[in-house]
Amino acid sequence: MHCKLPHQLILGLGLTGVTLFFTGCAPTQTQLPTESDATQSEQRQAKTHALNQEQSINSTENPISDEIQNPWQLVEMTRGKSPAESNALLLKACELFLDQQHYSTAYTMLEQIDLGWLDRDEKQYFSLIRARYALLTGDTSRATSLLSQIPRNNSISRENYVRLLQLEAAIAAQQLNYQRVVLKRIELDPLLFSQAQLANQQSILNTLTREPELFSANEAAMQNSTLQGWLALTVLIQQNRLNDSQLALWQQQYPQHPAQTTALMDSGVNASISSQQIALLLPTSSNLGRAAEAFKAGFDAAVVKDGRFDRSRAYDIGSETDLVGLYYQSAVNDGADFVIGPLGRAGAQALLAHLNSTSNPGVSTLLLGELSPEDSQVSNLWGLSLSPEQDAVAIAERAISQGMRSALVLQKDNGWGLRLARAFTLAFEAKGGTVVGFQAFQPDKADHSFEVKKLLDISSSEVRYKQLQNLLGTKLEFSERRRNDVDFIFLAGNTRDARRLIPLVKFYRAHDLPLYASSSAYNGRFDKLTDEDLTGLNFADLPWILNKQIEMQLREKSRLSAEKEAAEAKSLALTQVQGLAAPLPDEPVEQEIVAVNSGILNEDPLLQDLPYRSATLNRLFALGYAAYEAIPQLGYLQSDEWYQFDTQTMSLNMDEYRNLRHSIAWGKYIADGISISP
Repeated sequence: MHCKLPHQLILGLGLTGVTLFFTGCAPTQTQLPTESDATQSEQRQAKTHALNQEQSINSTENPISDEIQNPWQLVEMTRGKSPAESNALLLKACELFLDQQHYSTAYTMLEQIDLGWLDRDEKQYFSLIRARYALLTGDTSRATSLLSQIPRNNSISRENYVRLLQLEAAIAAQQLNYQRVVLKRIELDPLLFSQAQLANQQSILNTLTREPELFSANEAAMQNSTLQGWLALTVLIQQNRLNDSQLALWQQQYPQHPAQTTALMDSGVNASISSQQIALLLPTSSNLGRAAEAFKAGFDAAVVKDGRFDRSRAYDIGSETDLVGLYYQSAVNDGADFVIGPLGRAGAQALLAHLNSTSNPGVSTLLLGELSPEDSQVSNLWGLSLSPEQDAVAIAERAISQGMRSALVLQKDNGWGLRLARAFTLAFEAKGGTVVGFQAFQPDKADHSFEVKKLLDISSSEVRYKQLQNLLGTKLEFSERRRNDVDFIFLAGNTRDARRLIPLVKFYRAHDLPLYASSSAYNGRFDKLTDEDLTGLNFADLPWILNKQIEMQLREKSRLSAEKEAAEAKSLALTQVQGLAAPLPDEPVEQEIVAVNSGILNEDPLLQDLPYRSATLNRLFALGYAAYEAIPQLGYLQSDEWYQFDTQTMSLNMDEYRNLRHSIAWGKYIADGISISP
């Protein structure tokens, strides 16, 4: 008998039974915390961030044109069908569940498919769906392993071969192997039709345009005549010589080339963006003044390093956010062709309201905030921010990739904490996890024992103890126990909150649970006295921040070690000479190192340890630097969701709503400082 029991249930119960069955298998959706001023766009943005990786696979149309888009309709169709037909329908439903980001349901459905009823093509299709699921949940190595088991010969169907190449290109893009991305897209191209082929060709040209030396040292690849044609077309685009006569010459040289040249030229493949005058909208004279200064310092550092652009002007928008639209228009009237800002949540929302309310789209604008689907309808508008919600989403994705499926949320009881809790929960549950409990805390309260005990359900342990003691009528030894249905805890709080709460979490028997927090839990300074209890806390931050911190720690350890060795050598020499020789001079190595570093600091702010003592200001410095460097890359980032641009302070890619997403590294508090986790 081939059928598993769950599959028999599917066939016997029909749609109603299947719905109930999978509802029981899938994680229960948690009731999200509410906030009176929360908007629907915030919820939608948080969920969108969690699904960014999916776009790299869904960017081209499905090779199978299927009128059925509702996966549950396919499940219903299994009723009355043979086991072979039913398993084939469930397989298609799995792919549709992945298309619609229902990952936990797709996984549960995959578990019910009996390979014994699948033919050769369907078994390969099954492996491809498993590989796609692995990729979308962050397990690239697993996806690669599954794809390596699929044959590359006549035994694979066209549809499966398209899926295979798309997945291989997506993996190569995540690994930043753009040579392989281009070669896989070239291999994929003749298998596609219409708009899917055009989108694929646009990506090939955009990749080659921004990476002109990509194949300069690859002689083997250069033997590919199709690749040679793409490279020659790229040169014409870069030299602005793509006119009718030049295109005719190119077509004579490559008469069999598959490029849809007319459609490609109409779509505008040269996506580079340039600017002659940049306006910065910054709240310099407001309570965000220090933040504005740090952002401007980073922007100026990038300008100096670039050495080609010095026509920028900063507009102080102060604290009157309702005047942001007037400042924006003033900058445009002054000749600005690119605007960056405003800095600050309220100012960004005010500018969005202005741009959405006017028929004049203005000039190209990099908003220092989040764009909703509605905002992305405004032309020439992009979003860039360091919102902690991005950290929360990244933590959810990391937890899922590490096999964690249940979480507790300990959140600061204000709007900021609720936004983080919401972003984390939406992302975690979209990936198949479950938040089994929330607990808010008042940041100014002296003792949070009650909140931590409630979160960990310690009170239930105490109630059981009292009931048992009353039942037996004797005094019992008691050891508190926490709930055991949790994989980790997410803390939506800052460094001060972490110092108050984490010791309590460990005290109440949760010392073995992994702890995660946003970058707000690291203030840029490690104090052994106050941060010792934070050992084990994981947090998200910019790679640039963490790398600089590690460099500082290593240099400090080296300095202390050198001082100790010098003191010991000096003491030994004095003992041996017994006062007959002059005392040894202080070891000069440390002073030389300091002098060299001081010179470097004055030349390039990026080479110093960190510009500020505050991690928040350092992050804003990094944001200002990246904002300038990203300008000429915005078109490329928008036209190719696989493209990642590396600035000096962060790596960037773009989501479907034109929000730039920055790279994240993982820091961890250890006994004597900060470490970086893989």
